[in-house]
Amino acid sequence: MKQKFITLLVVACALTGIVFINKFEPTRKAEQDFIDQQKVEQELQEKEALAAIERETAEHEAKVKEEMLAKGIDPEAPKAPVQHLKTAPEGGDWDYTAVLDCNIGRIVIEVKSEWAPVGAAHFRKAIEAGVYDEARFFRVVSNFMAQFGIAGTPEVAQKWAEDTIDDDPVIKSNLPGMVTFASTQFPKSRSTQLFINYADNSFLDKTGFAPFGQVIQGMDVAESIYAGYGERPNQDMIKKQGNSYLNLQFPKLSFIEKAFIIEPGKAIPAPAEVKEADKKEKEKDAA
Repeated sequence: MKQKFITLLVVACALTGIVFINKFEPTRKAEQDFIDQQKVEQELQEKEALAAIERETAEHEAKVKEEMLAKGIDPEAPKAPVQHLKTAPEGGDWDYTAVLDCNIGRIVIEVKSEWAPVGAAHFRKAIEAGVYDEARFFRVVSNFMAQFGIAGTPEVAQKWAEDTIDDDPVIKSNLPGMVTFASTQFPKSRSTQLFINYADNSFLDKTGFAPFGQVIQGMDVAESIYAGYGERPNQDMIKKQGNSYLNLQFPKLSFIEKAFIIEPGKAIPAPAEVKEADKKEKEKDAA
């Protein structure tokens, strides 16, 4: 009798388990269906985002070609070989030349300490610390300016954002090719962000934007910086997530591969030499 009771109890438990499983099976299936639906929606959003980027790129390229044609330039004509500066300009004791080797070409900036000594010294300090290496041109407005200077690594961006500098008096005007630190409306708010003026932006002079350098070679490169995203990249997100955010959301952005300093009158290495030296340095560090 006892054995029979145990057998019946086992059967009852088994049946109860089956009922319990069957009861909750629809719930598990609904959860899986929800997860699958989320994946489908995410894939669709990614495809739509990619399609939007491709449309923006095509529109930007068409606009550039239209502007070139308006200036009498054939956009399909082969480009003449770039003749890079071989020697940095002579200058005062605190002057120097900054070279920005970008993924689209080289921009050479002559920095004059007498124009804005605090800004000139801080720019040098940031370059020597590697702040601008891999930094994106994240805010580009045609016929106005191209802004850059937030480090691609969040930890570095945060550290340097706190290292603000005193204001310089405005001596030079924000004319095409002049390089200036960006700032807010508050005093001592300059950190590492800068912009290259595309046009006569002298209206900025009275608001305290003090140029400290000028592009002496590669203004054509500066003007070809990708402008298709305009002002869409979010600066707070760049500071929090760095280039991972920009590469995912704004993959077409132009960027600085390496920035370095050349002293007055010294030889400027060709871009290929810089890349080779940088490669050897990385291999040495990895060894």
